[in-house]
Parts: sequence; C-alpha cells; structure tokens
Amino acid sequence: MQYSPKSRGVFLLAHVWYALSMQSEKKLMFVFFGILAVAALLRLTALGNGNALSDEVLYGFRSISYLDFDFALQQPSTLQLLPGAAPWWTKLSFHDHPPLVFAVQHVFFVLFGVSLWTLRLSSALFALASVWLVYAIGTRLFSKKTGLIAAAFMATDVLMVYVGRVGMQESQVIFFSLLAVLFFVKGFEGQKWLFGVGLALGAGVLSKYTALFIVPPLLIYAALYERTMLRSRYFYASVAVFCIVAIPVCIYNYFLYKTLGHFDFQLFHLFGQGVPYWQVAPGKELGSLAQRLTGIFTNFAHYRSPLSNVLLMAALGMSGYQLIKKGKHGDRRVVLLLLLLAGAITMYAVIGSAVRFLTLVMPFVALLVAWGVSIILHTQSQTRQQTIYALLGLLVFLEICYARNTFLLSQPLGMTPFTYSAIHWDVHDWGFNAVETYLNRALAGQYPALTLPYTYPFLEELHQQNIDRKKTGTAKPARVVVVYDDNIMDLPRLWTFDRRSLYEGWPMISATLYKEVIAGLTRETLSQLGGMEIIFIIPANTRMPLVVKARQTELGSIVQTHLMQQGSVPEEIVNRAGEKEFLVYRFQQQLPGAFNE
Repeated sequence: MQYSPKSRGVFLLAHVWYALSMQSEKKLMFVFFGILAVAALLRLTALGNGNALSDEVLYGFRSISYLDFDFALQQPSTLQLLPGAAPWWTKLSFHDHPPLVFAVQHVFFVLFGVSLWTLRLSSALFALASVWLVYAIGTRLFSKKTGLIAAAFMATDVLMVYVGRVGMQESQVIFFSLLAVLFFVKGFEGQKWLFGVGLALGAGVLSKYTALFIVPPLLIYAALYERTMLRSRYFYASVAVFCIVAIPVCIYNYFLYKTLGHFDFQLFHLFGQGVPYWQVAPGKELGSLAQRLTGIFTNFAHYRSPLSNVLLMAALGMSGYQLIKKGKHGDRRVVLLLLLLAGAITMYAVIGSAVRFLTLVMPFVALLVAWGVSIILHTQSQTRQQTIYALLGLLVFLEICYARNTFLLSQPLGMTPFTYSAIHWDVHDWGFNAVETYLNRALAGQYPALTLPYTYPFLEELHQQNIDRKKTGTAKPARVVVVYDDNIMDLPRLWTFDRRSLYEGWPMISATLYKEVIAGLTRETLSQLGGMEIIFIIPANTRMPLVVKARQTELGSIVQTHLMQQGSVPEEIVNRAGEKEFLVYRFQQQLPGAFNE
C-alpha cells in the first residue's frame, strides 16, 4: 500500500509520541533527535527564500564589513558624528546595539559569502541550539519527558520558528539567556556552575541589552529558595565574569559620553538624555502603559495559533492554582518559570510588546505548558496517557503545518490566525529576491566603469576598495546605472540596492536623486556619458507596501509612462508564486524626458 508524504509524516509522529510514552532511555533519545530534526527542517528549509523586509537588514548590512553605517538620516551613527579618522573605541560596539550579533554575522559572511541565507544562518543555528537548551532545562527542573515535551513545543511554535528564520538579535539573546538559566539550575546541585551564569549573561548583554530581563527573576528565586547561592564565592565570581565580558560596551559608552555627551541609542533614552540629532527615539510610539501590557495579549492572539494560546492559558491557570491553593508546599520550580514570565512582562511594560520581543519569553512558556501536560499525565492511567500522547502528537503536527504554511509557502492557505500567522508578512515574497537574481545576471562578469562618490571619507575608501576588488580577473568595465523607484520600501531597498552600491561599487540611486544628478551636469558632460545603460526598476504589484504616503512621489510613474510612449517594452520580474512584482526597463543614454523636466 502506498502512502502520501503527509500520511507518512503522521505515522512518523505517531511512532515518536508512542516512544515518548515508553520508559526506555533509548526510545526517549529517539524522540529527542526526532524533535531536533523537525526543528532543523522548519528553520533551515528554504532559509533564504523570505524577503528581507524587517530590521534584519540593518544588522546584516552593517555586519558585512563590521561597519556602523546604514544610511539612516534620522539616526546617524557614531562614525557619521565624528569627523576624520574614527577613534579606536568605535570598533568596540555600535551606536544602537552591542557588537556580538554583528561580529557573529560578519564571521558568517566571511566564511560563506554575502547572501540572505548567510545573514540568517547564525540565527537558525542558535535557534536550533535553544531547542536543546529547553530540553536540558526541562529535564533538570522536572523530568526527561517534560523536557522533551517542552522541546517539541519550542521546535514547532511559530514565533520560535520565525526567530530562527530571520537575521535579528533575538535568536542569539534567547540562546544565551537559556544558557544562563541552565547554569543557574545546575547551580542547585553544585555552585561552581554559577560561574557559567555570568559568562552566558555577559554574552547575552553583548548581543542585546534585553538579555538582562532574566536577572531580577533569578536573584529573587535565589533569595527565596537558594540563599546559599548569594553567599557563595562562585556568585561573586559570576558577577566579576559578567563585568569582564561586558567591558567592550562599557568602554564604548564611556568614550561616547566623554566625546559627544550621551550614551548609545538604547541607553540615552533610558537615562533621559537629550540628543537632537537622533530624531527617532525608542519608546516614542509605544503608547501608554496599559496599551503596552494589553499588547502582549493582542499580539499573542494575532501571531500565534489559537491552539497554542489555549494551552498557554491552561498552563497559567494550573500554575496559578499551585500558587494560590498550595502556597509554599507547591512546586517551587514552577515559581522560577513564573518569575521569568513576570520579568518579561515587566520588560514589555518598559519597551513594548512587539512580536520580536515576545519571542524572548516563549522558551519559558514552552516549559510551563510542558509542566502542565506532565502534571495531567501523572494523574492518568497508562491507557489514558497513551491517548494524551496521541493528542500531543496531533497538536505538534498541526503546529508544524501552521509553521510550514506561514513560512514555506509563498502564498499561505486559509486565513490568519487560524491557519497561518500574520508574521508571514515580515518575510513575504514581494519579488525582491527575484530582483537580486536579475541584477546578479545583468551585472555578472563586469565591474562598474561609472561610480558615484560618497560624502564620508571612510565610505569612499571602502567603496573604492570594493571596486578595485571587482576589477581582478576577466571582469570587463560596464557603463551601467541602476535607477529604482523612490516608493520602494526602505529596508528591502537598503539590502537590494544600497548594499550593492557600497559593497560592489555599482551606481544604484533613486529616480529623484538621478534626476538631480543629471540636472547638475553640463551638456558636455552629458555627451561624454554616451553609451551608458540605464536599468530602471519599478514595482508592478499594486498591493506591495511602499514608503509612507508623505514620501511617495509620482516620478517613477511619469518615467514609466514616457518609456511606454517611446515603445519601450519592460521585462517582468515575478515572485516564487509566479506573480508579477516588478518591471525593468533598460535603455541607453537617451534619457527619458521626465528625468530632464
């Protein structure tokens, strides 16, 4: 008898969860590696397919050369603010975030080349390792079965899959936060493990300051249940290790304050420092405290599957029963998870509950839900336990389908939030990867014969180095200028066009800027540009999100109309679903009248 791939998947899950219902150590390890395999498939499959539409662009762009610059006009970096040669301390951190995520991504770019796949690979690997850490914590706190159930939820939860498929900081922060919690839990058995808490927490802070949210919960728990920890020399050694690891950001902020009178972009707002040239400040659009807190629930409902949210509410109810009915006789290990949840909620009250921040609490949600399931299993007969395991297997399978529909299909089936998460639109295929492929093909085997200089000396030096690098071998000079419509979104524009302009040397500019450049040239200079090819790229999908209304311009449409009147036939760029997303017009230096008006 032949079975469909989906049927084989159901049978595999049934075998996995049947093994979980058995006591054999070997079978439990089989379950663990099965969970890791599912986690790897959900995070690594077609990793480079999703378009770069979110803040991952801001990290990846700067990580290529480990350079704190991303063309942000409303948030100039330290390198833009300090004229002349950059001081040595500017390499220790970045103006808006600590350096470790940039450093890790830079290493991956050096090893594997510059691509979206490379940008996201470190996040995927850290996310995969975090599944193991959740298993280890659940095993230490409760039992191997609880650890496995938590790992299964961690492996398939749509927000955890998301954070492993984008090149943002949270995957790395989650890994080091979980590592710190694991060392803390191991410290119950031997306080020498506390040394690792300081090391992991220091690395977490070097990734992003939000890693600090676990500190108050751990200290409160130690004060309540493990007071000898706080008197141990290993505790003080852990604090010392944390301070040593965090030295780079401390030195950076010391010199930044000494030179410019304020701390970095995250800290200046916290300390209420007035910085006139940072026009966009964190916390400005977060709303009231009530809105920040209610945003936690609305975002959970908006971005997670209803089934997973029902499980979360049930687990919170059971843990609340533990606290209210059993008091000090309740399971104190659950108190640790609740304290970590409370620490995250407190953080959300300060910084807001954007979906990327919600991912920080999801490992502890998975552990809490797994604990609740284990409590139910413990009170049931073996026959009922097998039924519960079968239901768990079905739930995990549905979560896999939910994540697959959200991230692996170019056009998800059904409607949010029932069959896929709205987080899909953070990586939706609007054709930017296809534009990337088109430009790769159009510019292959060539180097730019025409360039546009940069204002900042450090950029122009890097720019020229990259051009000289492309001149080697059999590459031929090409008089090509890529002009794109001003209405294209900022972040994909930065990755698709500005990245090539800086790191490959090709002149890639907006239609408005191109018009300004041409208007400033003499007739003699224009005549010398004969033979220059223009590649003009404009969106064709009317549903594509654009820049804010106040910045939109009609110039691209005017140029397109003029080209059509001249009989120019565009090439179509389609996404993976075959939908038309962009039009490309190619013409010689017979400039459209619209550029000269």
